[in-house]
Amino acid sequence: MAERHSSPLLGRDRQSWHFVEQDVHSPWLYVSLARRLNEESTIDMVMVADIPTFELFLGQTNGDLWIEGVQLVSPGWMNGTKGWLMESLVGIDEKCTENHRTYVYTVQEGKQYSNPPISAPDASAASRVVFQHTLNNDG
Repeated sequence: MAERHSSPLLGRDRQSWHFVEQDVHSPWLYVSLARRLNEESTIDMVMVADIPTFELFLGQTNGDLWIEGVQLVSPGWMNGTKGWLMESLVGIDEKCTENHRTYVYTVQEGKQYSNPPISAPDASAASRVVFQHTLNNDG
C-alpha cells in the first residue's frame, strides 16, 4: 500500500510519497542519488527493495548521475535486535553456491548481515562485489 501526492513544486512528471507499507520484513536500501543539472547538483532519495533493482541504478551512473550514499534498512531478525536499523552501507557482496544465493551487507561500523542468514561460511561459494562505497562517487 502507498499514498502518492502530486505537487507543482516537484514538477509535472514527479510525485512525492507520503508513506509506503511494506508487508515483508526484508532489508531494503535508502539510496541518495545525486544528479548534476547544469552547474548545480540535486539529491533524490530512492527506496530500493531488492538488489537487482539497485544494480539497475548502479548501471546508470555516469558523470552527471551518481550514488552519493546508501543506507541499509534492516529488520530485527537480520541485525540481531528487536527492531529495524538504518545504517550507512559500505558494501554488498553476493555469495552463490550451486542452488543458493546470499547477499552479505557490510555497514560502516564493520558489522556484516546476510540475507538469507548464513549459518556457516561456504568456502566453495562463488563471490562477487555488487557495491563498494567510495568517498568520491561524483563522476
